[in-house]
Amino acid sequence: MKENKTNGKATQGVGEQAVKEAVQPAASENTVNEKGQFDEKNLLTEAQPAISVDEKIKRVNELNRLIADRATMKDHLQEIEALQFGEYDEKNTITISNGNTKTTYTMRSTALCKKTTAMWKEEITARIKGVEAQIDF
Repeated sequence: MKENKTNGKATQGVGEQAVKEAVQPAASENTVNEKGQFDEKNLLTEAQPAISVDEKIKRVNELNRLIADRATMKDHLQEIEALQFGEYDEKNTITISNGNTKTTYTMRSTALCKKTTAMWKEEITARIKGVEAQIDF
């Protein structure tokens, strides 16, 4: 009986071809020919086309933009969640202003302030989830 060493382990009575096949990485069924041998030609035709460097750079830039958008929205969400309104506090106000026309509207109702911030939380949370869904590798 012949003794071969494979990966530091001794194998007895195993032919050279069997040892080579055992050491090779597992191949999918489509990359093994009729004789049970590894078919490199078939493997190359099944491989996904490589993307160019320009496409990789474009994808990285897009991911960076999405990550920055997500971080900005998370910051806004934290600021909105930090808003606290008392039940009978007449000092609670939310002011909405239009920068173009310099018009403003101030809400003084506690209930309306709470509903408005709840709506903002829902909207920002939905947008964060949308951005997170676009971030993939």
